[in-house]
Amino acid sequence: MEDRRIDIEVDGIQFISHGHYYDGMNNWLCHQLKDNDPQVIDYCARQLAAMLPENAIIVPIPGHHGYADQTLSLARAISSITEGKIGVANILKGNNRDSNYQAKKDGHPLSIEQLGLHRVGILPNDKVPYLLDNCVDTGTTAKAAVKALGGGIVLSYAMSDTLLERQLEESFVLHR
Repeated sequence: MEDRRIDIEVDGIQFISHGHYYDGMNNWLCHQLKDNDPQVIDYCARQLAAMLPENAIIVPIPGHHGYADQTLSLARAISSITEGKIGVANILKGNNRDSNYQAKKDGHPLSIEQLGLHRVGILPNDKVPYLLDNCVDTGTTAKAAVKALGGGIVLSYAMSDTLLERQLEESFVLHR
């Protein structure tokens, strides 16, 4: 069941994911992506490349050090697999901070403002930005990236239940 694509909209932002975090080995793959495992990066990049249109440009989302590291490696692998047809724009930076994962685990998730994401470059006019993250949980980091960039579609390898439940709640409220 790892290959169950997710395509949802939450708070006016489109989120696309290769699959559910808790399906098969997706959670293990996400942890290996964070460890920059070259074989896992190649495997995940091939899955994600197949999901992207030719007019896409990948914008890696910065990690807790304030710059894109693991997401940049994954973005470059996707670009390589597509023989450069899908480019990479490493144009987001952020605050050096605790990881949002650790902050949530400690009971004090970070706000969009605490992430401090901001744009440091420009995008080509003829490209659609896909903001790349390894895994989406609450969507806070992705939403901060979209806000900093001024738009875009969020692309992740896996998505956990938190954002999916939020989308279901929004859908339920809208259809009542």
